[in-house]
Parts: sequence; structure tokens; C-alpha cells
Amino acid sequence: MIWRRVIRGLRRIEYYSASRPRTIWAKLDDAALIACLVLALVATWLTHRLIEQPVEPRRMSLVASQAGGGGVVVNEADSDVSPGAFLASIELRQPLSQSGWPAATAVHHTPAEQHIRYADRPFVDDLDDLPTDDPVRQAMTGIITKDDPRWLIAPGDGDATTMRPVGWVLNIGVWCIILLPTALLMLRAVRVGMFTVLYIDDRRRIKRSKENRCPTCGYPLHGLEFSERCPECGELAE
Repeated sequence: MIWRRVIRGLRRIEYYSASRPRTIWAKLDDAALIACLVLALVATWLTHRLIEQPVEPRRMSLVASQAGGGGVVVNEADSDVSPGAFLASIELRQPLSQSGWPAATAVHHTPAEQHIRYADRPFVDDLDDLPTDDPVRQAMTGIITKDDPRWLIAPGDGDATTMRPVGWVLNIGVWCIILLPTALLMLRAVRVGMFTVLYIDDRRRIKRSKENRCPTCGYPLHGLEFSERCPECGELAE
């Protein structure tokens, strides 16, 4: 059983480590450590599912030009390459959002907004509006797919999500840092409170015994024999 192996491993660690008193409070500290790790996992998953905020959109500017052999070449707008006559300018804008807190655990890519301005044709708002054999569409699809296929998400396909494992690890660590000291402080507060209550109760019992009253309920025990029970609560008188 995996659980038994874990227990044996923990016992070996305890055996070879420094001596540690096996008190109920030490066991509660160990339980708090495990509980905080579990809660950190749950909190990270909940923030991944519930917290989503927009980030700076991705942008790409392209220029389609007529090559010397009759083909179409698409380059980035800021590129120094000018292979031929200008055909069209293409602007891509892809809204992005990220999940998780404080670090991003996933980035969501939505369908990109496409704006194509031809030199001699009407304005086109989407690649799908162009014929499938259009050379600009074919060249543009090739360069975008090579750069990142998530640019060409179809609206009906939903969002493409990129998971960030480093964000998961960071968030789990942050939640552990937040939860573990809080749990240990709460245990210490409970411990101090219990010792305070026990101390006050012990002092009260000593005071009542000195005044010849029942240590439990405070009933006067004058005239009663030693070790006789209290007539009020039944506690054995000391």
C-alpha cells in the first residue's frame, strides 16, 4: 500500500532527524502542514477556475507583396525585406486573458481580429471572406501558422489555452506561505488559551481549598469530615 510506504518513510525521517517531543501539539503541527498543502492546491485550482483577467492583446502587422516569380510573399511590416510590388497590409489583433492568482496558471487565446487592406480591392475583415485559392490568403495562412497556429482559431472552435506549470508551482508556494503561518498562529493561540483557562481554574481550585470550600463548585465545607463528598456537586472533598 502506498499509504504504508509513506508512513514508513516518515518514520525513517523522524528516526534520523533531531529528537522531537511526540506531543499532541507536535502532531497538530504536522497535520496543519499537510492540511495547508492540500488547501494550497485547492486554492490554486479555484483561482485558476474563477479568476480570469484580460491582458495586453497580441498584435501582428504584415505586408503582402508580389514576388518576382508571380508568387505572393508575406513579411512583417517592420521588416526591411521588399521583394516586390505592394498588394495588401494585414493587421492582426488577438485578445488574451489569463487565469490564476497571483501568477498566471493559463493564458487563453481567442479568435484573432483580422483586417486586410488591399491596394486595389475593398477592405476585407476576415480571411474566410477571401477565396480559398487567393494567393494572399494562402501566403498569410502559411506564415501565421508557422509563427503560431493559435492565431487562426476559428470562432466556433472556442478558445485555445496554454497552461503555465511554473505559475501553478508559484501559486501553490504563495498559498502555502499564506496558510501555514496562519494555521500555526491559530494553533499557538488555542494552546495559549487552553493553558490560560487551565491556569485560572487551578488557581481558583487552590483558593477555594484554602477557604475550606469545594474546589469544583465553591460550596462551603465547614463541619464536614476529611475526604467526605461535597453535598452540592458530589465531588470528593480534599
